Amino acid sequence: MKIDFMKIKEIYGEDALIACNENIDELVKNINYLISLGFDDYEDIIERYALAFVEDHEIVKEKIDDLINRLGPDYLEILAEDMGYWEELM
Repeated sequence: MKIDFMKIKEIYGEDALIACNENIDELVKNINYLISLGFDDYEDIIERYALAFVEDHEIVKEKIDDLINRLGPDYLEILAEDMGYWEELM
């Protein structure tokens, strides 16, 4: 995993960086879940929407699963074309 934490700091500020650090275990679990679902661009997703992924893994997993169910079997393509859907997790 090569997450650019300085990019997260630039986008969201120092507090976001602290939140990532304090919740690194949950962040790693959530990243691994994205990878298991087939997201090749997980680094970009995390860097843009870091605060959505520092919550408890089970909560994030449920939100992601709900989003995927709503989007259907083409969720990877849909989310690649419109990353704005990730804002729903925040």
